[in-house]
Amino acid sequence: MEPLLPIKILSLRPGQQVSGIFAVKIRKSLGTYTKGYRLDLILTDSTGASIAFTLWGGQGDDVRAKLQSLLNSITEDAVLHITGAVDDYNGELCISANSIDSLRILREGEFPPDAFIQPARRDPQQMRQELSAIISSVASPHLKPILSHVFTPQFMDKFIVHPAAVQHHHNRIGGLAEHTIEVVRICEELCRIYPKLDRDLLITGALLHDIGKVREITVTKRIKADSQGQLVGHLAHTTLMLSEALAASGTPEPLRSKLLHLSLSHHGRNDYGSPKEPMFPEAVALHYADETSAMVAEMLDFIEEHKPTTLEDTMYSRTLRRNIYLR
Repeated sequence: MEPLLPIKILSLRPGQQVSGIFAVKIRKSLGTYTKGYRLDLILTDSTGASIAFTLWGGQGDDVRAKLQSLLNSITEDAVLHITGAVDDYNGELCISANSIDSLRILREGEFPPDAFIQPARRDPQQMRQELSAIISSVASPHLKPILSHVFTPQFMDKFIVHPAAVQHHHNRIGGLAEHTIEVVRICEELCRIYPKLDRDLLITGALLHDIGKVREITVTKRIKADSQGQLVGHLAHTTLMLSEALAASGTPEPLRSKLLHLSLSHHGRNDYGSPKEPMFPEAVALHYADETSAMVAEMLDFIEEHKPTTLEDTMYSRTLRRNIYLR
């Protein structure tokens, strides 16, 4: 039997009949409605997009028992074959079905092992060499030990294949290294434009700014943030990991505080998650380099995916929350 292939959630439209595979993102408790019992799930695909699924059941203890048994058998990150109808409920797409046979739990081998993980776009080993060359280019005797403490061979093994996000920019194998290299290259160009910037400080900040994502994001059958990742977040994880490296390296002040500030402020604004907003030029440069890499990559990916699917010049992006010009 040919392995079943996943469906891209963002390609679905109201009124469409769907038959394909999804990964389970969230399992909800068995619920009720006016006509009986209902089973609710949140499904996801390889892009990290989500869609609600409802299996509508009838009344009676036998129906409740069957639905509860089915729900109990759906394990974390289970892969399901779903047959149903796509609806629009309060402006959000959802899939609904009326028969218990509309949902089937798949076994290993019935779907590609990487069905819900986007592959690398760059060779991880090539990125490892590039990152190693960047690290070697940092001349500061106070910064070199910090980078050596963080980027051990074991850490680099994980870093070069790790995703940078669950759903947004660079959410694929190798995405974290890809994004980090882009941020470094943008920072290098800013140093050429503004020679007064401390190049070693800025490049070190760029290399370290997202290291906490190796703790925030995990890869199973899909890319996700586990409970620890969601409770703490990559910005805090990065700062904690950096603090350990600074203590081990005996980094003096004010360099220690400036590096911590680069980590804490790289999201740019308090309402974007940064407890501090950039307070010196290298922090401003790092924030906008990070933002440029993220936004440009996400928009390019959106255009590449959606341009072949429409005759229109623009399409609305839910993640970017704006119309994107495709031509």
